[in-house]
Amino acid sequence: ALERLTSLPIDAARLVEVTTDAAGAAFGGLLVGGVTLFILPWVERVFSVTTGMTLVELRDPKQTLLRELQQKAPGTYNHSLNVATIAESAAAAIDAAQVADASKAGR
Repeated sequence: ALERLTSLPIDAARLVEVTTDAAGAAFGGLLVGGVTLFILPWVERVFSVTTGMTLVELRDPKQTLLRELQQKAPGTYNHSLNVATIAESAAAAIDAAQVADASKAGR
């Protein structure tokens, strides 16, 4: 599309064509992103894979279960955070960078 744009003078028809192509590309990108977000939980369950997105969701302190744990058992909640920090350090030490990086994304 770039070659067509630079090789010919820009007129109204060419501008409409480029705009239409750009809008189609943007729509396609949004569609693929939406489909991916919709299918990802299914893929995780079928293949027993945990993705970075799931790790970020599980780490969110606003989750109902974590809030309830913090209110009803603050010592256990604090211990869980400490264990998670140790596990994250251990994962980084053995170069489990993919999991460690994904869990840091939610901070």
